[in-house]
Amino acid sequence: MKKIIFILTFILLITTCTFASNVDLQINGEIINFTDEKGKTVNPGIINSRMMVPMRKIFEILGAEVNWDGETKTVTGTKGNTSIKLQIDNPIATKTINGIKEEIKLDAPPMILYDRTMVPLRFIAESLDKQVGWDADTRTAIIIDYDYFMNDLKAAAPALYNFLTVNNNNVECNITHNYYDLLNSANNASIITKINSKLKNNSRNISLKIEGTNELAKEIKLEGWNDISFSIINNEIGMVLNTDNFKLKEMFGTSEE
Repeated sequence: MKKIIFILTFILLITTCTFASNVDLQINGEIINFTDEKGKTVNPGIINSRMMVPMRKIFEILGAEVNWDGETKTVTGTKGNTSIKLQIDNPIATKTINGIKEEIKLDAPPMILYDRTMVPLRFIAESLDKQVGWDADTRTAIIIDYDYFMNDLKAAAPALYNFLTVNNNNVECNITHNYYDLLNSANNASIITKINSKLKNNSRNISLKIEGTNELAKEIKLEGWNDISFSIINNEIGMVLNTDNFKLKEMFGTSEE
């Protein structure tokens, strides 16, 4: 009898979803605290290779309103003209944008864990126009908030912000970046990148030139990152980047053998 119980227990363990804790979630540089007002903490976890997070918390930090239907065990998150609906143990979710519904199959369905409704992070974030990255070294999922990033960029580097957002045919700007050596101030360096962008028909031609006489600027130039020219062409298959710069070719995997 004990042997049978052991075998049944083993089978149950290997067929039940695997939960791994000790993972963090970060948004806009801040690690999210998943302790509720009652002092109970249910942290995110990796379940069947997918990161699952407490339902209410993830919707709140992404600015969505949450509605929970206890009878059908269904959660609905709404933000602006977008709503997403998920049901416990149901692998099919519904996303509605401007009244147009789309059914999406989830890699991991919502579930109840430690009296909390856990939902798949990537689906929730991407449905609300965010992206998710993963830092394997710190086991941290990072929500990429484009609006936060652009507002921060506008304050820190207005010239670069204008270059990225202004749709003028011709754009020129200089970006200065300062590097500080805390151990030896004599090694402090400033790098100036001159950017020139010209629009012609469906092609935008861009050139980057590094300026500076310090050792860092010299090293950048020697590595091939100075005087970079490339074009971005819009055609029927999307955007195509053309360049003669070998560093860019290496980066985009287009270098010839």
